[in-house]
Amino acid sequence: MQALLDGADHFLDKNTSGVLATVDRQIMLLDGSLVPHKSLQVVLDRYFATTPYRGLRARDVIKVDSMERLSSGEESAYRVYLSFEDRYQEVLPSIRSGQGVDLRYSDGRWVVFAIS
Repeated sequence: MQALLDGADHFLDKNTSGVLATVDRQIMLLDGSLVPHKSLQVVLDRYFATTPYRGLRARDVIKVDSMERLSSGEESAYRVYLSFEDRYQEVLPSIRSGQGVDLRYSDGRWVVFAIS
């Protein structure tokens, strides 16, 4: 959970590499499409180059509604349901408030691997 909020903080601080550090090699979206790191980096770089700085923290704009465990053991996975204002969807408009963000522990850190 903290990794997700840390990644959101990096996003709000205009830091592409910080966001990518909290994302797996690719993200699966609800429609089944995959967004690889390279594509995500291009989108984020473009966004950060044209968007004014927002001096906000994740806890200022993101509310964690609920969380459920998807699996346990060495490959623990969780689905976290988040709420946020529509204006924070500028980068990935396919992600909506209330959708689940799927996290798993990989290589010593929590990463996002799907939006459900």
